[in-house]
Amino acid sequence: MKKISYPLLIVLVVCLGVGANDLINQRAQPLKIEGKWLYKKDFNQIWPLAVDSVQLCCKEGKYLFLQTRDRIFAVNKAAEAYGRDKGWEVIDKIWMFDPNHPSKKMDLSVIVDEGLKACENKPGDNHQHTIATYTSY
Repeated sequence: MKKISYPLLIVLVVCLGVGANDLINQRAQPLKIEGKWLYKKDFNQIWPLAVDSVQLCCKEGKYLFLQTRDRIFAVNKAAEAYGRDKGWEVIDKIWMFDPNHPSKKMDLSVIVDEGLKACENKPGDNHQHTIATYTSY
């Protein structure tokens, strides 16, 4: 068995710690925007997400996104572009595959429909066509 020098080991541990800290800090901070909480238990078997609850939010009448306690997920293309440099993630990370059609994602319309309602009373709400074009990968 080869010996590893202690100074090298210390440098390696410090570098890994700094890199992990940078990754944690890149995550988006939850926004102070009121939204509607959606819960898996309320949607029965049509819940398309891998998390049990999300706060559905609409910003400026066109950026539809979901917040968990520590993450933000863009639902539509407008939100994806808006949040890219803010640390927002794409919804694909929590969007589940359909158990009946394993090569396809579950229907996200239950989330988008709720999002349309959330954005109806926001300024600049003439963006329904943008909201409805949610991301699909």
